[in-house]
This record gives sequence, C-alpha cells and structure tokens, in this order.
Amino acid sequence: MNFPFTMGSSQLVVGLFYAFPLMLLGIRKMPKMTVNDVITLLPIVILNTIGHITAVVAMMQKGGGSFTHVIKASEPVVAVILGLIINKAVPKPLTALSLLPITYGINITYNYQFLIIFNINNIK
Repeated sequence: MNFPFTMGSSQLVVGLFYAFPLMLLGIRKMPKMTVNDVITLLPIVILNTIGHITAVVAMMQKGGGSFTHVIKASEPVVAVILGLIINKAVPKPLTALSLLPITYGINITYNYQFLIIFNINNIK
C-alpha cells in the first residue's frame, strides 16, 4: 500500500475505535474535560496529528522503519534549536559540542531535502 497519508490517517482512526470502547465499557476512565481544556489541548492534538502523519509519510517515502531511528536521533538537535529560539536558552559548550556527531551522522545518512520534511515530526 503506497498511500502514506491515508495510512497515517487510518492509523489515527483505528486508535479512536480502539480507545472509545475501552472508555465506554469502563475499562479506562473517561477523562473529565471542560470546553477550556479542549481548547487548550487542541494545538497539541493538531501538532501530534501532523507529526504522526509526517512520520508515516517519511517512512513510506524513504523506506523502512530504520529511518524513524534517524529522525529520533535528531531530536536533541531540534530541542536545542527550539530552546534557543523560543526560550533564548543558550546550551552549555559541551552540550553543543556533543550535538556535532549526531548532526554529522544524520547529514551524511540522508539528504537535506528529506531531513527538513521529516523533522516536522520532532516539533510536536
């Protein structure tokens, strides 16, 4: 099946059909949420959905589940960059130096075009 967007979306739908009966039967507690809670969580839900679907698309286009490990290995780099941009948190010198082998390994493994697209999954 070479429909990565459809596959990623259907995985989320199957998850709903799995989770809701568990809550309706009392196997899992139904969360008590207000409208404000839903509004607060909505951006997180949207970003997680985008992250999941882009991860599936990335895996299907690049081939194999091993690519997922490459993306997960780049999470520290993305976390430091986002921390720098959002929180103005400058990493300690040794922390920044420890990111070099990660970045180098990822860059020689896959080209930049796919790396940018696939790292959308890390920003969720």
